[in-house]
Amino acid sequence: MIKIIFLSLLLVTLGLSTGLENQMYSIQFATFSKANNAQRSYKLLQKILEDVLEDAVLEQKKGKKYTVLVLKNIKNQEQKNKILALSNHYFQNVIVNKQYTKLLKEKSTVPTLQKRTTKVYDLSEVKSMKEEVVIKKEATMKDFLKAVNYYDSGKFILSYSLLKQLNATGTMREKVYFYLGRCAFELKDYENALIHYEKVLELIPVHNRAKLEKARTLFALKKYKESKKLFEEVIQGKPPKAVESNINRYLGAITKATKQHIYSGAFIFGVGYDDNVKNGNSVDFLNLNGTILQLQSTINPPKSSLYAQGIVAFNHKYIFEKNRAISWETTPLVYSQSYDTGMGSSNILLLGLTSGPAYVQKKYKLSFPLSYQKIFVGTNAYVNQYDMKPQVLFSYTDSLLFSTSLKIQKKNYVVDTLRDATYMEVGIGVKKIIDKKDLLSLNVLYGTDKKDGGLYRDVNKNTTMIAASYLKNLVNDYSFLLSYTYLNYDYADKDALSGLDRKDKNSILSVKLSKKITDKITVNLEYANTKNNSTVSLFSYKKQTYLSNMSIAF
Repeated sequence: MIKIIFLSLLLVTLGLSTGLENQMYSIQFATFSKANNAQRSYKLLQKILEDVLEDAVLEQKKGKKYTVLVLKNIKNQEQKNKILALSNHYFQNVIVNKQYTKLLKEKSTVPTLQKRTTKVYDLSEVKSMKEEVVIKKEATMKDFLKAVNYYDSGKFILSYSLLKQLNATGTMREKVYFYLGRCAFELKDYENALIHYEKVLELIPVHNRAKLEKARTLFALKKYKESKKLFEEVIQGKPPKAVESNINRYLGAITKATKQHIYSGAFIFGVGYDDNVKNGNSVDFLNLNGTILQLQSTINPPKSSLYAQGIVAFNHKYIFEKNRAISWETTPLVYSQSYDTGMGSSNILLLGLTSGPAYVQKKYKLSFPLSYQKIFVGTNAYVNQYDMKPQVLFSYTDSLLFSTSLKIQKKNYVVDTLRDATYMEVGIGVKKIIDKKDLLSLNVLYGTDKKDGGLYRDVNKNTTMIAASYLKNLVNDYSFLLSYTYLNYDYADKDALSGLDRKDKNSILSVKLSKKITDKITVNLEYANTKNNSTVSLFSYKKQTYLSNMSIAF
């Protein structure tokens, strides 16, 4: 494709006399604003003609407005016909007349090179042709303005359809291509948007607005290297301050998107109150395999306490340079819950580390994390847990996310080794964004514990969980979270003391009010009510907890 605005071809027979065999043809190119366009056209045509003519000579004659290419040494009519056919194969209009100098004063309206069947016009047809072009231009401008109005009204499909029907010429072509690109971009058809912007830049390489829109399109396609180069070219052209500011935001996003090491984390600290720290109860009667035994005192009375909570989580994400869809994520975690004096034996400390690969492709994310947790109760190490949890996330739409996971966990108790077990779990979840700000979540899982050979009867069990929550964003950066969790534990063995089949039904209802102080700091107030009903009355309990904390993201 030769990048010139106005291009026409004049093949003119310059018969010096009927007795001479040599003939001359002039080929005229309008140089318009770029002088080197004619030079490029000359080189291309010369190469074409060399393929079919042996002795033809192509010379240049430059004037004030036009460059005339004169073809000499045409031996016979057969070669003349070859030139006419060849010219019409590559050029839109061919005008043949001896008085070519007069025609050179007329400005061409032919926009570009394209394949056509051979057609030769004489001078008498030129005037009517130009009048027809003027009529077509007026009709094209009317439809173009209508298409722009559709675009401004957000009717991108109508605008795109009308623009595709336009047979624009001259300077209208880049305008049509430009708006075709803008419509395609708004319709998220980024590949076609890119094609249209490239056509604009073929016609006008210095079209900075088209460069800007092409850069935005490349960014949407995650072609960050090419996008950054074009953004920098536009900035070098000294655009308005508002445009430059917008470009700098894109450049910042590109820098962030092309990082190989991404760090994030959170620190949470707070105080709480638990009115039943050890899940005690006030059992007065105990069923021992059908025999009711009256107790003189409660075996495990409820005890309350204040507690301090602290959580530190840190995340490192390494993105592979050759394939940014693949990453490796690592998260160390420290969780501490320390009770008031006299309840220190219930203190909890968890040290955890999760690490593994992840793969993101369009709407999917596949991850395969491996985890280790060491849990301390009181001042003693209690259990070591090793697990892997492959997970699939699927973004069905921008507001609907599905997830599924499989977890396999090994529990090794430090002192009470007879409790060692293997736990397996499968879970599914769905999250729905409502009104672009609120979040509804639902999770269901089924798990099973299998003891490794110990004698305890409260290890083998099946667990079913259903959890639902609704996050409502309120005014002034407040948010409200309502959640409910139901857990059903079905033990495989009869209870050792009572001889009953033990089944526990646990329900937790919680509410949380949050206030966002800054982009990184949030304060929270939370209340939870827990009820556990068991077929073995010794394990039934109720408890309430209150918590106030602050989270700081980094």
